[in-house]
Amino acid sequence: MKLSIDFIYRPAGIVVLSRVLVLFFLSMAVHADERWTADKASMVKNAEEQTGLSRISIGTLHLKMRPIDADVLFRKDPHDKSSFAVSIVDDTGEILKGRIKVSGSFTRRFPKKSISIKLENGQLWKGQQKASLDAMATDGSMQREWLAWQLVHALGMPGPELQYVRVYINNRYSGLFMHTEWLDTGVMARYRLGADGQFFHPSDSQFCGDFLPHSKKNLKDCWFKLSPRDKDFSPLQTLMDEIAQTPIKAFHEYLETHFDVDSVINWLALNVLTSNGDTYNKNYFLYRSTVTGKWVVIPWDYDLSFGRNWDAYLPFPENILNDNFQYFYPPELGAPNPLKEKTLRNPALNQLFTERMLHLLGEEQHGAEATFGWFSPQAMQERINSTASRLQPERIDDPYLKDSAIDFAQETESLWHYVQRRHAYLREIFTGVVPWNPELAIWNPVDAPPRPALSVSLFASQQVSGNGQYAIIAAPAYGYLLAAIKLKDNNGEAAKFNVESDIKHTPAIFPPGYDPASCIQRSWFITLRTPFTSRVMDLQLDYLQEDSRRQELGSGGIEQNLTLWVLDGQRWHKLKTQVNPLSNVISTQNMTINPSQMLRFVACPESTES
Repeated sequence: MKLSIDFIYRPAGIVVLSRVLVLFFLSMAVHADERWTADKASMVKNAEEQTGLSRISIGTLHLKMRPIDADVLFRKDPHDKSSFAVSIVDDTGEILKGRIKVSGSFTRRFPKKSISIKLENGQLWKGQQKASLDAMATDGSMQREWLAWQLVHALGMPGPELQYVRVYINNRYSGLFMHTEWLDTGVMARYRLGADGQFFHPSDSQFCGDFLPHSKKNLKDCWFKLSPRDKDFSPLQTLMDEIAQTPIKAFHEYLETHFDVDSVINWLALNVLTSNGDTYNKNYFLYRSTVTGKWVVIPWDYDLSFGRNWDAYLPFPENILNDNFQYFYPPELGAPNPLKEKTLRNPALNQLFTERMLHLLGEEQHGAEATFGWFSPQAMQERINSTASRLQPERIDDPYLKDSAIDFAQETESLWHYVQRRHAYLREIFTGVVPWNPELAIWNPVDAPPRPALSVSLFASQQVSGNGQYAIIAAPAYGYLLAAIKLKDNNGEAAKFNVESDIKHTPAIFPPGYDPASCIQRSWFITLRTPFTSRVMDLQLDYLQEDSRRQELGSGGIEQNLTLWVLDGQRWHKLKTQVNPLSNVISTQNMTINPSQMLRFVACPESTES
């Protein structure tokens, strides 16, 4: 899920030991680049204000069911959509009666299942008759949806309120869930859009909520109409016809007349930041407000975003849930959708989109101070670390997840690795020497070329600050990470490094006793260009595992046992190595490098050593 010569874009135990490992991984999530130092305080302050980090609360929900129903609830066949009688005991002790069932589609196959509750007429819990409780089974960090919705709220977009909730069934703890407010016209009214608008949601199973001509023939199969409860799809039909008929050069005028433009621009920016590419044909809502007379786009479903990637070459469900990782899909990522493509290709709208991206990345301020740099490494580090520290004890206590508490640490670190790399990539895309061309904004997952043509070797030269923070060294014109370096000595002075990555090649030189075919099919080269003084550094290196065919794992294929070796010009040295197989990052600490010395690195599975 990283670099590739034949580049094709594709979307899209032990409690004490666990706690120690979690804290260790969290401590590794550090700042990305010295250029952010001056803005750190304000960005972190914005993060705290916008996400309420100090106010993340975990609620409690008590449910009562017949014992036999409670035993069966999480053991049902994935296709069984039957419901059971349930009672909610609310905070006042009042008992609310309703029906409970397993919800979701793909997630029904997990031991810990999402559930939904519908109360009897006239009864409300948290102001609604329906309650949705997400098990977060596909997201080991338990943060992706949370982070995405925090950005939605920071941007002032309509969206549900969320809260982490401990769920007890018959006084037996069933784990931590995410209570997501049910999206209904009441939520729309809260955002002053009126409660009597046209409300549509694409079918999750049909993949045709994309405004394309062939989708117009089956509107009632492709879309659900949530409000009004009638069978009139003519507003949606008219919308699709207008989008199809409006030329790109006039699309800004059309959008200004018929859409809340900010909702479209923010939707695109959110998807680009999170690499959420499957949202353009199924995972969003459309609401035509009776107050403004305009359509509003409302995002949805971000559990498999932030670096998670599908695999077209594996059978279901492995094609959806796997350990593939990606951070460099371009802004036009995702399923074809003329609303997306015409917005990105219209010069006036593209300027708005670009300004929104630069604002959220922290490059240029084009909007409210509170959202400036929202996706900067500093602000995101604060969010991830604070949320993870709050959730980590809950993960250990969860009866369905407690045996995978170490995975939580790796998932959290992987989330942070994605932010580091995605930020550097997008910064290059929008400000680099080969700026993004909106004329390419038609997603073609098979034939889309890299930008620009990708060579077998990538090179960068960069100053690294002596401030003790990681510097992301990315290839100019590409944005792909070559190395992340943090200076560890007390010198305090910056140092210049040349970094080269020879990708998709069996190592030409390798440690004795190893089979080079079993090693990562890549070599890394680092040279200290600053004279006179040796430096001590921590180092992160990446390898490719985009999918089962586009990857650099050797024939050994055992990521957890990878060991980093360095050739100092005379002999090989085995390094103390940490591997995150989820983000494909290999790390080592406290390495000494001398002036003008070029170090060659390879990574091989320890089990292959003779």
